[in-house]
Amino acid sequence: MNRQQKKNIRLIGMLTITFAFTMIYGLWNTGTKGGLQVDKSLFSLENTLNINKITINSARESGTLEYKGGRWILNDRYPADPSKIHIFFAMVQHVRIRRPVAKELEPMISNHLDTAGLKIKLYENEQEVLSYEVWGDNNQSVTYFRDPGNNNIYQMELPGYRTYVYALIGSEIDAWRNSLVFSQMKWRNLAEIHISYPMSPEDNFKIVPDQGMFGIEGLQETDTTRLFDYIDHISLLRADKFIYTSLPTEMKTDLKIELFDVGKNKTSLEIFSQNEPSGPAVGRLDSTDVMAFRREIIDGLYKTIDYFKK
Repeated sequence: MNRQQKKNIRLIGMLTITFAFTMIYGLWNTGTKGGLQVDKSLFSLENTLNINKITINSARESGTLEYKGGRWILNDRYPADPSKIHIFFAMVQHVRIRRPVAKELEPMISNHLDTAGLKIKLYENEQEVLSYEVWGDNNQSVTYFRDPGNNNIYQMELPGYRTYVYALIGSEIDAWRNSLVFSQMKWRNLAEIHISYPMSPEDNFKIVPDQGMFGIEGLQETDTTRLFDYIDHISLLRADKFIYTSLPTEMKTDLKIELFDVGKNKTSLEIFSQNEPSGPAVGRLDSTDVMAFRREIIDGLYKTIDYFKK
């Protein structure tokens, strides 16, 4: 065998290995199920602009997100978190099947989907356009989707990102609520802010219009930097958790923040006194929605008029 023949044999061997690798990778990349090729974009939508309703159901709770009056509303009552909606739709557009689940793992994962999974449906004007069931493993690393039409289960991914897809959907309905406390306040229409301390009313003060800006009522010169930082603190206030149990009757209002717009509409937040100052703060919005806050965030709201003196 001459040198050229040996060279040709080596080349054929290399091409054979390369071809075999390419075929294996191609099968993995497209995914197969029962010998059939799987559409990796089976659970994605290229265009989500017309989606106006999302239902999320689990064995424990259910929620409906609807686009009404220019914003998303959860369960026909609570403002939804616009950033989470945006992230969710980005996921819907780009999520892909990584691979079908191995046959021997299907019973276990199917059981998790039945007991701890979420059923997601997307609608355009009451017409269902996408449906799937989702569950994420306890290590927060792998996300599984199940096709409700044939019960096939797939491992999912966002190509190019090391992202836990399930975290973008959330395991609790509350995760879709807008945690921004004063999300319904149109700040360009803000007229006044009243700060009151029911247990020490001498510390009450009002933030009112002053020469085209804001100032402290009764204060000749206001430190505007501190004042606008304080207003920003109020406007960006976020709840850590929503509470649905009744408040103990012995809890008293320690601080009250009332916001008024130019139409004299009012929204208010009460912060309650607690025996454990190191624990989370508890507040109630408009005498209805109870929520918990990190104590250090709420502590920044406790200011008196002297703080704003220039």
